[in-house]
Amino acid sequence: MTTPPHDGGSRDDSTQWSWDNVPQVEHDSPSTPNEAGYGERRFSTPNPTPSGPPPAGGYAPIPVGGNFGEVRPGIIPLRPLKLGEFFDGGFSAIRFNPGVMLGVAAIVIFTSLLIELLLSFTVFQTFGDIIAGAQANSPAISDQQALTFLLSVLASSLVSFIASTILTGLLIQCVTQSILGRRVTLSDVWQQSKGRILPLFGLTLVITTIVVVMTIVMILVFIAFLLGIGSFVQPESTGSVIAMVLFVAVGVVGTLVAVLWFYVKTALATPVLMAEKAGVFASIKRSFALTRGYFWRIAGILFLTLLLMSIMVGIVSSLFGGIMSFGLATSGATDNPADLFSWSSVISAVINSLLELIFTPFLAAVITLVYTDTRMRKEGLDLLLQRAAAQNS
Repeated sequence: MTTPPHDGGSRDDSTQWSWDNVPQVEHDSPSTPNEAGYGERRFSTPNPTPSGPPPAGGYAPIPVGGNFGEVRPGIIPLRPLKLGEFFDGGFSAIRFNPGVMLGVAAIVIFTSLLIELLLSFTVFQTFGDIIAGAQANSPAISDQQALTFLLSVLASSLVSFIASTILTGLLIQCVTQSILGRRVTLSDVWQQSKGRILPLFGLTLVITTIVVVMTIVMILVFIAFLLGIGSFVQPESTGSVIAMVLFVAVGVVGTLVAVLWFYVKTALATPVLMAEKAGVFASIKRSFALTRGYFWRIAGILFLTLLLMSIMVGIVSSLFGGIMSFGLATSGATDNPADLFSWSSVISAVINSLLELIFTPFLAAVITLVYTDTRMRKEGLDLLLQRAAAQNS
């Protein structure tokens, strides 16, 4: 199928594909699941009759019993995806619309980088004062220096958090359109996303807060239990020491497993919020529902994605790190510890921003494709997407 023409900014929103036009899953229906050539998936469609004009602002009903060929108007085939197609689709999303995918990432990331570098000057100055004081055998750093250093680091982290949140939302909007072969513009992406930025911040804050609270509660319970049994443990006993070490290990692993479980269960909340225009808590609830029955599949895909990214980031970081070390050594910057810290921090920030420019769009694309694939498997979304693609062609 040929790629649908670019709709541009003049596209009539009333005819634009809406991701919140979902077939409802029949969890308790005793009827036979609909068959669409991709295995049995239980869902309902607005009207199984293919005849008649399409409803206003919608799409004509589609037949649900046919055997469809592969339809690929955009970056992925409109059917449940295989493992390799997530990674291929992630890179295809960047290649399909590089101006927007990399352009949005560049604008957000390098704006964040500029702000972080400006904030870092305070950190550099404070660190230089600390180094100078240590070399002069002066007393420890003052409370003002410590507070300045801490506030600067927190401000830099806040800027990075805001930038990554906005970037993820904008990229998801671009990828959802690329699935149907639509090359949207920066203006299109912003128009679709601007009303979702505040809810996106709310979602990110809620998920982050829950993770932090979960971690703190588990640590406190673990410490209380550890103190409780500590009174019965004899330090001179080798068996008791081994038991304590094993208990600590189990506690750490248990906390990590709980956090990772919650991460996977909420992994689809951001695409839901951006694509379906759901609220913060509704997005979390829907993410839990979508991942039900597909937890290990989603966890495996995300793990492999992060593993692939880690390997690639490690290779690139090692390459640039070696070049940076050689440059600093030959320039004489290593003679002054404060200068070394300043230049290393600046170069590291630039390298990290370049890595974010490449891998953040890829990760956002993969998460969006996982969301789309899960809905195709659970709700027959591929059939609705095929219909939308047919109307675009």
